[in-house]
Amino acid sequence: MATAANPLDAPQRETSGASTFGKYEYQYHWALARALEEHATSIDYVVLVEHHEDVVLVKPAQVADPTSARFFFHQVKDVSGKAWTAKNLINRPKTKNSLKNSVLGKLVQGTHGQPFSGQLDSILIVATCGFSLPQVNPNQQYQEIGHADLTPEVQKQLREAMEAELGHSVDLTRLRLLKPKLGSDYVAGVVLAIVDLVAAKMPGTMSNARYIYQNLIDELHRRGVIQHDYQSWEKLLKEKALSGAEIEKTLQIHSATPQGDPIGSHIKEVGEKLGLSTSARIRLSDASSAYYRRRKFINSLDQLRVNSEMSAAVDANWCLVEEDRLQEFSKTVRDALSSDSLKYLASFEGFDAAVACEIILKSLGEN
Repeated sequence: MATAANPLDAPQRETSGASTFGKYEYQYHWALARALEEHATSIDYVVLVEHHEDVVLVKPAQVADPTSARFFFHQVKDVSGKAWTAKNLINRPKTKNSLKNSVLGKLVQGTHGQPFSGQLDSILIVATCGFSLPQVNPNQQYQEIGHADLTPEVQKQLREAMEAELGHSVDLTRLRLLKPKLGSDYVAGVVLAIVDLVAAKMPGTMSNARYIYQNLIDELHRRGVIQHDYQSWEKLLKEKALSGAEIEKTLQIHSATPQGDPIGSHIKEVGEKLGLSTSARIRLSDASSAYYRRRKFINSLDQLRVNSEMSAAVDANWCLVEEDRLQEFSKTVRDALSSDSLKYLASFEGFDAAVACEIILKSLGEN
């Protein structure tokens, strides 16, 4: 079956960074920190490192609908010293025979006239030193400065410099300048972000933040060094991007059942009534608890669709549970779910865990 065309399938400005990630550890850690920040509200996103730009955030990142995706392109700079001025953004370093692109020039050049330009939400320069440019409200100390926050004189200065450098008109209205929260001790910063995320999303859960961190940063490294392009949107998301769904699965794997989880004390009986094998019943407790946490705390489009379809199917067929016909109930509910929902469940704990959890929750009046 043909897959959807990849809107990012366009010539990249450069790919050398993808093969030298050792020099850019801050960039990788900032990308992971940005993903964790996004994860607090949704898992409908992916991050790409060294693909068109240092870091690209895509949201929502639905496999079946690439045209709905919005792209956020980031130049990430770990630099010390004084805050950057407009001069730092537009300065063109000299080489023996030519002038290199400026920091802002690279960012604009990589997005101008591309087939994905219509889906581009923002172009951001992220610099650890921060920024010092004249603003319309000079007394405001913003962590993130938008193009509209800059004075008209600075807007004109940046635009004219870019047009001279690139040789065509430019639109800088999507430009944002960000001083990141992640500092020089970036490993500890990302580990702490994981601790905070688990505490917020899964209260009471015991987790190993170090294992979670190592797993995720290793995956980001592995995918970051991939240099080739993709015609298929699905293959890009699967092979090059680190997705919210993968991060969520990693969080679940390395997290123990929270206090107050209503699933554990009832799961053995439900597993037996569903006719599951011994090995399947052994796995069912942790899997159902993980489904419960995701159902309760994740508000992704996929999860909300599963919640809605599952609730309707459970309510419509609850009489089978009341008659103790749980295997028939399970089959009927499965048949009522869309293929997208079944595929989503399969990518996490599986359908059996979901239906077992739903039976317990409705029996306890918590659905």
